[in-house]
Amino acid sequence: MAEKVIIGNATLYCGDCMDILPTLDRVDCFFTSPPYNLGGSSGSEWSRLKSGYSGYSDDLPHDEYVEWQQKCISAMWGVLSDSGAIFYQHKPIAKGNETRMPFDLVPSGIPIRQVLTWDRGSGFQRTAWHFVPRYEWVILLAKVDFRLSRLDCFDLIQIPPTTGKDHPASFPTELPRHFLSAAVGKVFADPFMGSGTTGVAAIQLGRSFIGIEREERYFQIACERISNAVAQGQLFEPVREKQIQESLL
Repeated sequence: MAEKVIIGNATLYCGDCMDILPTLDRVDCFFTSPPYNLGGSSGSEWSRLKSGYSGYSDDLPHDEYVEWQQKCISAMWGVLSDSGAIFYQHKPIAKGNETRMPFDLVPSGIPIRQVLTWDRGSGFQRTAWHFVPRYEWVILLAKVDFRLSRLDCFDLIQIPPTTGKDHPASFPTELPRHFLSAAVGKVFADPFMGSGTTGVAAIQLGRSFIGIEREERYFQIACERISNAVAQGQLFEPVREKQIQESLL
C-alpha cells in the first residue's frame, strides 16, 4: 500500500502512479515531467536517472516506453475534470541519425491543444549529428471545455534550468507556475512528482495539490519542500475565473 502524507492542502503519495491515479477523484490540471528514457540512448552513461533511482534505470526499449507513457497519460486523462488539461513536459530526443518526437507518447484520441516552449538559454550536445538543443516542450493536452483565465500568458518562457541538487532531473518552480497561473481550477497534480516542484508552484498559487513519487528519498524531499511552501502560504493572487469572459465583452 502506498504511503500517504497530507500537508496542508497537499496530498502526497509514495508509490507507483499507475496504481494511484485510478483511485483519485477529479483533478483540474496536471503538470508533469516523466522520465525521458535517456538511459538507452547514445551516451547512456550521462543519464542522471540511472543512478538517481534505485528501481528505475531510464532505459526501457522504446516501444515499451511509448506504451508506458501512453498508459500514464490515459490514466491522467481519465480523472481530469470536464474543463481540465494536462501540461506534459518532454522534448525531442536525438537518436543516431533521427529524432524521436514526444508526440508519439500521446494516445490516439487525446487532442494536443498546443505546444508550449521552455527556452533554457543553454544546452549541450555530445555528437556532431545534431544542432545543440536549448529548449524543452510542454505539450498541452486539453479537454474541450478547457479555457485560460487570462490573455497575457505567452506560450514561451525563458528561464535557466535549476542546478539539480535535490533531484537529477529537476526544473525551476517558475516553469509550472508560469503556465498553471493561467489555468482555471482548484486541484493540481503531478504523478511524477520528483522533489515536489509542481507542488510548490501549486501551493504558491493557492491551489490544492496531489503528488505521486515512487522513490522514497525524493518523496521525503518533496514533503519537506511542500511543507515549507505551505508554511509560507499563498504568494500569488488567483485570477478570477470570470476574467476571461469579461475581457471579451
